[in-house]
Amino acid sequence: LADGRSELEEGRATYERERADALAKIAEARGRLSDVDEATWYVQTRDALSSYSSVESDASSIEAIGTVIPIVFFVVAVLISLTTMTRMVEEERLQIGTMKALGYTQSAIAAKYIGYALSASVLGGVLGILLGSRVLPYIIQSAYNILYVNMSVLVTPIQWGLSAAAMAIAVLCTVLATYAACYAEFRAAPAELMRPAAPAQGKRVLLERVTFLWKRMSFSQKATFRNLFRYKKRFFMTIFGIGACMGLLLVAFGLRNSISEIVDKQYTTVWTYDTSVSVDSDHPEKLQKVEQTLDETAGVAEHLTVKQNNIDAENAGVTKSVYLFVPEETDNLDDFVRLNSRTTKAHYELDDEGVIITEKLARLLDVKAGGEITLKRDETEAKTVKVAAVAENYLYHYVYMTPALYQKTFGKAPDYSAVFLRTDNTDEEALGRTLLSIDGVTGVSFVSDLQSQVANMMKSLDMVVLVLVISAGMLAFIVLYNLNNISIIERRRELATLKVLGFYDSEVAGYVYRENVWLTCIGMAL
Repeated sequence: LADGRSELEEGRATYERERADALAKIAEARGRLSDVDEATWYVQTRDALSSYSSVESDASSIEAIGTVIPIVFFVVAVLISLTTMTRMVEEERLQIGTMKALGYTQSAIAAKYIGYALSASVLGGVLGILLGSRVLPYIIQSAYNILYVNMSVLVTPIQWGLSAAAMAIAVLCTVLATYAACYAEFRAAPAELMRPAAPAQGKRVLLERVTFLWKRMSFSQKATFRNLFRYKKRFFMTIFGIGACMGLLLVAFGLRNSISEIVDKQYTTVWTYDTSVSVDSDHPEKLQKVEQTLDETAGVAEHLTVKQNNIDAENAGVTKSVYLFVPEETDNLDDFVRLNSRTTKAHYELDDEGVIITEKLARLLDVKAGGEITLKRDETEAKTVKVAAVAENYLYHYVYMTPALYQKTFGKAPDYSAVFLRTDNTDEEALGRTLLSIDGVTGVSFVSDLQSQVANMMKSLDMVVLVLVISAGMLAFIVLYNLNNISIIERRRELATLKVLGFYDSEVAGYVYRENVWLTCIGMAL
């Protein structure tokens, strides 16, 4: 019993000691927790992601095209619908006159033609919605996958709001055009409608007043110019239709030409270095060894140490991801990067008073030379700097700054992370192996490889150009087909008269084709 009591007392003492130790540790932990500041939450939208900004930038590059093309197509569609339905109604003058004589109302007669136009526009609208919502977006997104390989799933939903608006506009245009054509015929009496329509009256044209030129023209040439202004509806349809097609073709080929020029301009006019070497910025002593080794490396003619990293630039509520570029020395910066004005060709030098930003960045941030922008390394550090100049640039966004201004702005010296090289005509593969063997070098990029990569990336817009060319070609075909069809049908008796007078088939064909050629040339010039 005594031994048991002794063990109980010893166990109780042990428990008390362990309990006291545990309470002491808990108190100590609570003390440490009380010294910890409350957590701060930073909420960012997806605009802060550089990858999202890149997608947004690429999408905005073809936004203007997507805004203008529907307007062009709707205008041409209205003209084609008006002329097509007008011809259809005029061809059935006899039936319309007969039905009016039998007592049919105008609305009952017009229902046939309006129903035809309505069914055609609805069917075409459905096909257009499927093509415009499924096929074309898929083609363009597939082309852009060259840039964004992680976008493996292509989503092309039907935009019901836009589809309904487009369908309503299409139906309204065709129905109104049909109603206008019917109304023009309904004003005539049944007896007048049962007779063939009188041909358009010929009029003197302004060219006839230019006597010395008019006298030297042949009969066929005179007839051509008179007929050009005789059929005004066909004249304006062709002028605006062909003009719209020509405008789309100019946009397409101009876009392709601009894209092809970007690569050459960026890598010959703006960037004049040959190689960029990434270094370990966390160990400055390694950077010094890299620079010493580069001085002794065969094939390296000149090098420039720089700090280049991603940062956010903000102004007027707009934030863009940019590259901050801080050269260690500014005396030989022109040997690697040229800061010039694209319009005036003026040359800019970096100074300690302000930064130099690239042209598109200035436009997106709505800032000019003399203004200010905010540089943000994170949500807790934002610094305002003055914009000294706006320089020419075609790829990405850049902010150029001197080391002294960086020190003044951020309160510390820049940590250099790259070295730009100008090399002699050397074997790039061998030079790359040599550079990568240097302690502290983490990567090597050759401008020639970047140039090829960007050129391949730019091919993603070739598909957009192809879509524009095909669309413009189809539109031009429809316009010219309607033009020739109307010309021949409306002037069948006139052409028959010419054959009776002894004109050969080739001369009769030239009589019609000359007008088409002139109308096409005028539309192209417009």
